[in-house]
Amino acid sequence: MIPSLLKAFHHRRLLRYIPIFSLGLFTTLLVINGCGTTEQTGQLSASEHQEMVDTWHNERVESIQERDGWMKLAGLYWLDEGENTFGTADKNDVRFPEGTVPEQAGYFMVEGSEVSIHLNEDLDIKLEDGSALDSSTIFTPDEAKRLVYDRLLWTVIQREDKIGIRLFDEESPYYTSFTGFDRYPVDLKWRVEAEFVPHEDRSSIAVTNILGQTVEDDSPGKLVFEIDGEEYSLDVLDADDSFFIPFGDETNRGETYGSGRYIYTDTPDDDGKVIIDFNKSYNPPCAYNPYTTCQLPPDQNRLSIAVTAGEKDYTIPVD
Repeated sequence: MIPSLLKAFHHRRLLRYIPIFSLGLFTTLLVINGCGTTEQTGQLSASEHQEMVDTWHNERVESIQERDGWMKLAGLYWLDEGENTFGTADKNDVRFPEGTVPEQAGYFMVEGSEVSIHLNEDLDIKLEDGSALDSSTIFTPDEAKRLVYDRLLWTVIQREDKIGIRLFDEESPYYTSFTGFDRYPVDLKWRVEAEFVPHEDRSSIAVTNILGQTVEDDSPGKLVFEIDGEEYSLDVLDADDSFFIPFGDETNRGETYGSGRYIYTDTPDDDGKVIIDFNKSYNPPCAYNPYTTCQLPPDQNRLSIAVTAGEKDYTIPVD
């Protein structure tokens, strides 16, 4: 019922763009959402609901501050074919934070869809598990090694035809300045029951990210629900044992992040019902870190109401 991390991240087309809080929290979310749990099938008191949402939110905030959490993301460097120098000096193609590596540390070599690292001096760079880096090749279409040096962790990512270095820093200013997210008060009104309606004539929808790249992602159907007597619907993206929903609403005009928010739900129960708890609406990482590649809600997922639930907009306190 709860997939392993490998299973959770096996759905590559979707997860190339979905900014999960961190590797650890994806599993936590599934535990808290829980297939077939009271949240999906039963009634909650206001106090039970408050506790459930608070627990979820606290886990989320903790997760984005972990070693590979989005608050510690300190750089995203797109690479060109061939040699890309890196270090802390200004003249490097890839400039790491001051004082973290030598001024001229070496270079990344991009050859088609493979990336290798070449060092100018003997730096004690290791794999994330502490083992030695036994090959200069750090990225292929089948494997992305995660490298650690002192306070830094980095890996290679690919977004369609773009290849880059994603860098995490234990002293990232986005992490050291973070004090939490403002939220709307938790309200049972925004925990609604929806009916899952499978798509009849398509199994994918076009989703664009902030880089302007558009891909067709798996969409098994939509969730249809009512709020204050009016009917609405949201197309869902398939995330293995759960649904992922990027959505927008009228609060994006000022109170919440302008490009929209995200939410997860369980898959349908035996009666085709799904609980959408908008109190668990959360900011995509691009709302609080500029080095991310977030998905944008498709047009059909922009609601014509103000969803006054979940996380509010965040002002990045870093220039």
